[in-house]
Amino acid sequence: MKYLLTTIVIISSSFCSYYAIGDTVIASHQNEAFDVCYGEYPNNQLSLSHFNGKISIFGLSTTWWPTTCTFSLEALIDTLGNDNRINIFESLDDLNQPYSCTQWGDLGQEGIPIIAETNNQFYEWFSIHGYRGVPVVLDHNMVFRYIGYDPGVNGVLDIVNQILTEIGLMGDLDSDGIINIQDIILTVNLVLSSEYNSLADLNLDSNVDVLDIIQILNIILN
Repeated sequence: MKYLLTTIVIISSSFCSYYAIGDTVIASHQNEAFDVCYGEYPNNQLSLSHFNGKISIFGLSTTWWPTTCTFSLEALIDTLGNDNRINIFESLDDLNQPYSCTQWGDLGQEGIPIIAETNNQFYEWFSIHGYRGVPVVLDHNMVFRYIGYDPGVNGVLDIVNQILTEIGLMGDLDSDGIINIQDIILTVNLVLSSEYNSLADLNLDSNVDVLDIIQILNIILN
């Protein structure tokens, strides 16, 4: 298990990341593909664009940074549970200095996808003040919402819960605070047009289909 110690950080007063809190990740960065070198992921490459409509949480790690000073994504998963609205992975750069991707993963992030960095891309995009070993949160609209220096998970959990509140009540597509026949009609329209809305994806399978319509109907009947 790896933990973030706020007493050991690299701070560069001259460092300025590409993105500031509140910025939206540009399309070219969302579409950039990175090799998955460890963990469970359906593809050999990962892009931020895979997670549009969902919350993304990832660690900014490097193999020479002390493992005891790196935020524990594993502990975060233990707290959040299995929520398909949230995607968690780790960005790892400077491979083999001294750890390989597999060695790093086996140290405490078992099962969590790790992308192999060759040019410190995520670090340069998101690491405000040059911090290493910290978590970053992007919301469902690919807006940079958080970078954490807290040794616990509370900071990440607070922003994730805030974003989930902003996303709204699952099934309430017209945002009127009530799940009713109008929401079924809107969901049917999504299915017919092959469009996606995270509020309509009640079974959290990244697809809006007849199964979601049935779940909304069950909510109304119950």
